Amino acid sequence: MNYANDRGAQSRRTTVLLGAGASANAGLPVTSELAARILKRANDSMFIPPWVRILNAVYGAMAGHQGLRGNDPQTAVNIETLISSLRLLQIREDHEVAPFVTTWLPALTELPIATPNGPAAKHLVEAILEYNDTTKPDYLAARISKAVGTLARSELKPDMAAPLRDAEKFVLNELTNILVSFPASRGHVNHVTQPA
Repeated sequence: MNYANDRGAQSRRTTVLLGAGASANAGLPVTSELAARILKRANDSMFIPPWVRILNAVYGAMAGHQGLRGNDPQTAVNIETLISSLRLLQIREDHEVAPFVTTWLPALTELPIATPNGPAAKHLVEAILEYNDTTKPDYLAARISKAVGTLARSELKPDMAAPLRDAEKFVLNELTNILVSFPASRGHVNHVTQPA
């Protein structure tokens, strides 16, 4: 993992997340416990922003997938798989397996995370206001139609990249906060910025 030291400069250091036995013996939480703690911290607020909804959906999908296969869903999510999933979902359309995936989990695109498409809304309002100009009705009708289509597409297929990035950032920050709170890791953990 890469770390940013207190002066802001990048240094390359390696962190090894130990197996359950070694982590527990060292007084550190195991990786599945880290993921669960981070999820709990994300949901501690009364306000649930889009990135928390995404984080909940990713965690829940991973646990549900494990449970539907007859396995213990509590063991499905560890910190490595959580971070990896958040990253891969950010680039899912460009991922090498994308041509083989006909549909990604529909629940992800159905989350209520859409943010207003400001430019399309502005174009729509401008076109409606200009529609009184009878010299260009076809042109203005086309502008209105295009703006409505753009707005509809942004609602039907919201851009999830920003909430996924925000969720990843939160997970990495909280991972650092959790790890530095344990005596076994004091002086050995700096801010986690990039898993290897």
